[in-house]
Amino acid sequence: MNYHCPNCKTNLKNRYMPMKGIGDALFTIPLPINKTIRKRIAVCPECGTPLIINVHPFDEVLIQWGTLPLVIFLGGIFIESLAVKVLAGLILFLGFGWSVWVITRPAYRNWKYWRVYNVQL
Repeated sequence: MNYHCPNCKTNLKNRYMPMKGIGDALFTIPLPINKTIRKRIAVCPECGTPLIINVHPFDEVLIQWGTLPLVIFLGGIFIESLAVKVLAGLILFLGFGWSVWVITRPAYRNWKYWRVYNVQL
């Protein structure tokens, strides 16, 4: 993935990302304090641009389907079925190979990890 800031092109991989309360309003404290609590958003340490993570569609698919082999394997333990355990191992092996193939493609490697957060104050 491309971890550069979209504004100043600074590499942000493994960098500390300061947070500021400039996001959407979470809730408002009524009078006498009269304060709005906002969601904390990461900002670029170099240029101060508010950033949010740009999730790749493959990552969403992996989150949804990544637990399937584990669930099948645990079901095989409770059922005590060797066939179910072998099926879970096969699905896990094929899923691992598919994941390695996808993350080595240029479309995934060039995906921008950060995008600019549109501040709505």
